[in-house]
Amino acid sequence: MPWVSLKEQFGHGYGRMNNFKRDFKTTLAQVKVVYRDAKFSLDPKGARLLHSRPPVLRRLLQIK
Repeated sequence: MPWVSLKEQFGHGYGRMNNFKRDFKTTLAQVKVVYRDAKFSLDPKGARLLHSRPPVLRRLLQIK
């Protein structure tokens, strides 16, 4: 996803792109601590989100 698209979706309170990028990178680092299986990368063009295991295991409910 390009940085512009990320900022449009998550950064309406930011005036400057540099401020948004800095805080977005910090937030993703915090996400990675909790969601260790998250696969993503950041580069000058934006973010690349890769297929990752779900953060919550799938559970089957038995209906009686």
